[in-house]
Amino acid sequence: MKIFVSGKLFEFEEATVKWRPEHVLAKLCKKQLEQKQDVSAYPNAVDITLPNRPSNDLGLIRSPDAEIEASTAATRSEHITVHGRSTDAFKAIMTYYQTGRLHIPLCMCIGAFKDEMDYWGISTSELTECCLYK
Repeated sequence: MKIFVSGKLFEFEEATVKWRPEHVLAKLCKKQLEQKQDVSAYPNAVDITLPNRPSNDLGLIRSPDAEIEASTAATRSEHITVHGRSTDAFKAIMTYYQTGRLHIPLCMCIGAFKDEMDYWGISTSELTECCLYK
């Protein structure tokens, strides 16, 4: 599974994703449709509406190749990138999807991480006990 966040590639085995909240891919599609803006760091990226894909699983966010060129991104229908989000927070969130344990990264402001959790639709009740009262 591959997803680009702020131009950085995150790649992991789909089989390791144990927690699959329904709202994330649907949120990306809804944001794209409502705001009519590109959710990509690439200037030539695809206008993503995803009518032919199920919209209930983060595990369905994919790209066909890790080395997608900006010049060919417009022809790739399976390419989704997200800009303006913290890559450190996204690492923690992807680890949560894989392990079921959500920790606040040491390098992040708690308020900034809370903003990322809100963006991805994750409740503060999902934080592990060691991070709950930071």
